[in-house]
Amino acid sequence: MSSPSPRKNISSDKLNTDQASQMGEIGITVQSLWYVPKYQTVASTKAALRALDFMLGCF
Repeated sequence: MSSPSPRKNISSDKLNTDQASQMGEIGITVQSLWYVPKYQTVASTKAALRALDFMLGCF
């Protein structure tokens, strides 16, 4: 048995009010760990960038 869609539980009046208050803007929040190089070397810097890209790369 599938759960009902959240949209079905919201009345159309409430939905229209929420859309009007947003004034056409949609936001997004991205959360990730932040990596910094452990040493000031090229290899350490590249490793930190790879780790950061792995965490945020899909966004």
